[in-house]
Amino acid sequence: MLRTKTAMLATLVALVALVFTACGGGPVADSANTSQPTTPTGGADTTRPTTPTGIVVAAGGSSAINLSWNASTDNVGVTGYIVFRNSTQVGTPVTTSYADTGLSAGTTYSYTVAARDAAGNNSFLSTVASATTTGTGDTTRPSTPAGLTATVASSSVVNLSWNASTDNVGVTGYIVRRNGTQVGTPVTTSFADSGLSYWQTAPNRALRIRGCLPIRLTAIP
Repeated sequence: MLRTKTAMLATLVALVALVFTACGGGPVADSANTSQPTTPTGGADTTRPTTPTGIVVAAGGSSAINLSWNASTDNVGVTGYIVFRNSTQVGTPVTTSYADTGLSAGTTYSYTVAARDAAGNNSFLSTVASATTTGTGDTTRPSTPAGLTATVASSSVVNLSWNASTDNVGVTGYIVRRNGTQVGTPVTTSFADSGLSYWQTAPNRALRIRGCLPIRLTAIP
């Protein structure tokens, strides 16, 4: 009986030791002193590129504005830029310049630029830079000047007068052409054309003024 209990006790001790070792309670190899370097985990790039500086904008005509700026830097690398016009994204160039096209004439636009990297980090926005496209945006012609009269004032001067033109915005002046050549840009409805030859202005040839000196008027918007 005693031998039986002793055998059972020895078996139980062996089983406990086996379970203890299987559950990790036993000694393990010390890997903390290994000479191989370890790679850190969770090393995603969260660093923003630097903010673009030196923003320069200039009109590229009546429908375009050209932008340029200094390159940004990044701990890994800048992959491109984001251009905003009036706070709306309009382009993603990969260089430090951009041409914004399809704009309206005579209109002012404001721009900011941000840099981006491969990890999706965006820089803070640059300072605002603005430019105005050329032209007025007004495509309506003034009305044609009417009631043109020419009066001989002297042997070398012919006085012109006409009715005022109208415009949707406003007439700023007129262009006077003699024989197809521009000779004046008055801002009123009269003009003295001087420096003429006597035969062109002699009283007895006054009826020939329109034939000898055809005058053409154009209103300036």
